[in-house]
Amino acid sequence: MFNLALTSTLLLPALALAAPTTSTNPTLSTSKSIKLVANVLGSFDLSPSVNSYELNPFELAGGDMCNNALGLSPSGYGALWRSEDGTLYTIQSGNGWAQKITLNIQPGGSATVPAARAVGVQCGAGGTEGVTVIPENGNGNPLLEYGRDTSGWMACPSDTLHANVPADEGAVVVGYRDAGQRILSGCADVEFVAVCAEDDGSAPGAMELPCVVQE
Repeated sequence: MFNLALTSTLLLPALALAAPTTSTNPTLSTSKSIKLVANVLGSFDLSPSVNSYELNPFELAGGDMCNNALGLSPSGYGALWRSEDGTLYTIQSGNGWAQKITLNIQPGGSATVPAARAVGVQCGAGGTEGVTVIPENGNGNPLLEYGRDTSGWMACPSDTLHANVPADEGAVVVGYRDAGQRILSGCADVEFVAVCAEDDGSAPGAMELPCVVQE
């Protein structure tokens, strides 16, 4: 089971969002704040299913809140994401404090096998550049993208990607595979649909991103 304590360090100002549509020609708009919602591709899924789960940073062992893995939380409990200077980030907050944490992708592995490493979400200005939301994927759904056209994302049990998430031993975290690399055994092939979320105006420098409007 997923422990909702994983969301306790990220207080969400938005209401829970429904699962995104992946049908042809969804209603689109733009927003400075988005949710990123998993759509499982192919026949293999994890148990419980991660379809419609949302991207969220999970604090790793060691007590350093600047060191997080990119994980998946149930619908309505994901982070709000923004884009600035070619990087993707969210705001982690607590009692009287807040900090910006940025997506950090480290491709690796061989020509055919990706590195067994979770995507990071970390403090500082050194986030990975080139992470973006493409306007549509052929069905009209805006998607999170990094790297070449045939690269993608994997949803994996945390131990598969060597991510120690103390709040939940059954956590699911996200890995990156480069073009030509296969999905790791036990992981699901996923894409992330950008869903419009209400912008609270706290990030005036954030870019407008394409997103699906929930009906």
